[in-house]
Amino acid sequence: MSDIPTLTQILPAPPAEPAGSSTLTLPFERRQVTRQRVTLDDGREALLDLPRGRVLRDGDWLGGPDGGPPVQVQAAREAVVHLTADAPERLMAIAYHLGNRHVAVQVAARWLRIAADPVLEAMVRGLGGRCQRLRAPFEPEGGAYGGGHGHEQGQRHDEGHASGHGHALAPAGGANPQHGAPGHVHGPGCSHGHDHGPAHAAPAVANPPHGAPGHVHGPGCGHGAAAPQPITIQRRGPTIHSYGEPPPKQD
Repeated sequence: MSDIPTLTQILPAPPAEPAGSSTLTLPFERRQVTRQRVTLDDGREALLDLPRGRVLRDGDWLGGPDGGPPVQVQAAREAVVHLTADAPERLMAIAYHLGNRHVAVQVAARWLRIAADPVLEAMVRGLGGRCQRLRAPFEPEGGAYGGGHGHEQGQRHDEGHASGHGHALAPAGGANPQHGAPGHVHGPGCSHGHDHGPAHAAPAVANPPHGAPGHVHGPGCGHGAAAPQPITIQRRGPTIHSYGEPPPKQD
């Protein structure tokens, strides 16, 4: 395997295309996988071994420790849904609801793009948007905190996973084995949910003392429930007894 080049770093963009360079075309899902075997567009194989959490973008240049010819990344055309709306505020509302569902979204001034998903298309139409299916490069927004990982769960991908699984070397063919099988790659489209760990849990809120503003009655509120007070019931006739007390015996 020593003749297979290893790409370990992202290089500054050169002023002109270097001699002997090649290209690597990948869809967005595979551009999120930092350790995998890939096939360059000229048919040669290579290994990706990049820092965890780095998403490759169209136009990135990759290089290795051997100083060989660099490789330029190209975003593959893939099935996407092009979203538009009659008014900017309607498009903003659609973007909000997609983000609320942790959907990867490509954002432009007058349109949005998402990966093809009939359920999300129905939601967008219900919100007053228009959907057009097409094949185009997919470049969704990165993480808001600098990690660049498509599935934002913190600065390190493994901190929020309850299962503690790692990322195996992905196959070059693009097919992702089933969850739990050797070679399975975790990420968008891997067909299983991720449990968020304690780092995502809401902080505990102390219950104010009984009688203080904001006190909530219930289990753990720190005081027992008061016993119901007897209610006096007046009946017709001379007999009077209280609710919660046994009635007097009748002779």
